[in-house]
Amino acid sequence: MYTLLIVDDEVYIANKVKATVDWEQLGITKVFVAYNIRQAKELFESHSIDVMICDIEMPQGNGLDLLTWVREKYLKTESIFLTCHADFEYSKQALRLGSLDYLLKPVPQHELKEAVQKAILKIKTERPLVIERFWQDLLQQNIPSHPETIKRVLSEKSIPYSEMASFLPILIGVQFWEKKLSVREENIMEYALRKTAEELILQQGNKGQIIQIKTGLILIILELRKDSCPTEEMLTDLCRSFIEASHQYFYCQLSCYMGEVTQIQNVLAMYDKLVYLHLNNVSLSKQVIALREKNVKTQDVSWPQMNIWAEMMKQGDKKKLQTEIVNSLHSWKQIEGLDAKGLKLFYQSFLQMLLYFVQQNGLKADQIFTDHLSPDRALIVTKSINDLQNWVMEVLDITFLHIQDEGENESFVDRIKQYITSHIDQPLSRQYIADHIGLSPDYLVKLFKKETGISISDYIVQERIHIAKELLAHSDLPVSSIAQAVGYSNFAYFSTTFKKEMSMTPQDYRKTFR
Repeated sequence: MYTLLIVDDEVYIANKVKATVDWEQLGITKVFVAYNIRQAKELFESHSIDVMICDIEMPQGNGLDLLTWVREKYLKTESIFLTCHADFEYSKQALRLGSLDYLLKPVPQHELKEAVQKAILKIKTERPLVIERFWQDLLQQNIPSHPETIKRVLSEKSIPYSEMASFLPILIGVQFWEKKLSVREENIMEYALRKTAEELILQQGNKGQIIQIKTGLILIILELRKDSCPTEEMLTDLCRSFIEASHQYFYCQLSCYMGEVTQIQNVLAMYDKLVYLHLNNVSLSKQVIALREKNVKTQDVSWPQMNIWAEMMKQGDKKKLQTEIVNSLHSWKQIEGLDAKGLKLFYQSFLQMLLYFVQQNGLKADQIFTDHLSPDRALIVTKSINDLQNWVMEVLDITFLHIQDEGENESFVDRIKQYITSHIDQPLSRQYIADHIGLSPDYLVKLFKKETGISISDYIVQERIHIAKELLAHSDLPVSSIAQAVGYSNFAYFSTTFKKEMSMTPQDYRKTFR
């Protein structure tokens, strides 16, 4: 809803302008009238003015001077001049000051209406950006969380928040993506998450702002109004719907952290509490977690016997060791109140055991682990139990791989290739291959790419096309049967893939040998 100020020293004209247009139809709920510049300034200081229609020549001051004052103090007010003077200098100065239009009296009703509609459209387009920037400045402490400072900034930026308004922050924290994404793909997915949150949470009659804090962290600030204040149960249901949609459509596991109702000067403190909740949520995923419920005392943690694990490493019993670690970490997922501190202690203890073992076997940790021991990786590893488990499995794969005979990497790659060739007619995934070889899927992919220069998925395609070419050239099997023989149940997809690789269809390729 918007407000309008009409400024004209001619009472009859000012009142006629007020009565000429159905302002409510345009979304304008309040229309103020000032008959001089002093009254206009008083109205600006006591009300938020969205659009001003102003005369230029007035006895107690010039309308251009008033707009200059407005531009200094209330930058977001849109202005329209309505005057008897078709003066080029006046119109040029008005445009320089940012006036949206320059209309001559008497103005037809439809022209006045169109000018105001244009002003409102501009406000609708630009104001959300101004509001988003305000919240970002508040959260980054560029604006102090002091009531008087906030009141002044709201007035200067024409943001329609009352100093007594109530807000409810909801933090969306991405815990992990179920598919590997490039930076560009992750940015696209996060944009999709924001649009989905807008549709499922804000477009349900709830008014608020969505702010991308940083990668993996989105904040919704709901403005609670007396006329339409959603219950906690309603918001929880909306958040659950959003979590499920994010998982189903974007392969994303995230949680929503719901704050408590607060006033604008306390939003930053509330946000800090929600971020703390997210950073310490290492075991729960796809949950709606209310701040007021998170006063849970941490249960006793069953600490793993690292000395037994160290002995398993000495014996080279990789599978048993991995099973023990998975079971131990899985049991931690059931611990209520477990936080990031526990994961950091586990990480440090395990790392100490691992580095000692590596040193005892004459290996150099900085050479075989590359980026696995960096400070940035440590932060990621201790974000959740899943991240920690993936890291442990990967460093164990690397460790056991390097303590075997020189050239063992080559034999692993050979075994991968042999498995692919012998199962070429079956669905092939990195998980199937990893289970057969005895490596984690992530490390399997990295090892194969390092040793061969191409990805496993590209190699599988190349091998399938290579075998298909042999069958096309040296057999009379139908093309559809050849497609199935090399693992393509969809004939059209096989033809498309073959043409992409060979620049001709399978049928045309066969003709070259006839």
